[in-house]
Amino acid sequence: MEREEAEDIHELLHHEEDTAGGLMTNEYLAWPPAITVGEALERFKTEAREIEHVYYIYVVEDEKLKGVVGLRDLLTEEPEKRLSDVMHKKLKIAHAETGQETVAALISKYNLLALPVVDAENRLLGVVTVDDVVDLLLPPASRKKRRKM
Repeated sequence: MEREEAEDIHELLHHEEDTAGGLMTNEYLAWPPAITVGEALERFKTEAREIEHVYYIYVVEDEKLKGVVGLRDLLTEEPEKRLSDVMHKKLKIAHAETGQETVAALISKYNLLALPVVDAENRLLGVVTVDDVVDLLLPPASRKKRRKM
């Protein structure tokens, strides 16, 4: 295992399993607000290959979450616009200690594909994807054990 990967796993293990911190992944795309949509699209082509689920681009400055850009917006906006001009600033977030039921409720209520997890200083720690909470969102009768592949 590479050192960076081991550090990521070690960081994630510090959180309780039934919290946002325990559910989150630290694989996400986060870029500064000054880059253009065109630059973001070019970066996406290479960086997204390494990430299993990419639903949003997180706009981060000095490690602090400033906004989010959906992939649809990224594809439909003019290439010369800056991420700061097209990002959504009213964000739904969770803190690492937020309970999994609250995380699932936020994702369901606001029809999100992913929910950013931040610390007390609003630094982006990771994201919880809808895939991570799908069992909590389903009615008990329709929950099934996931097949291992």
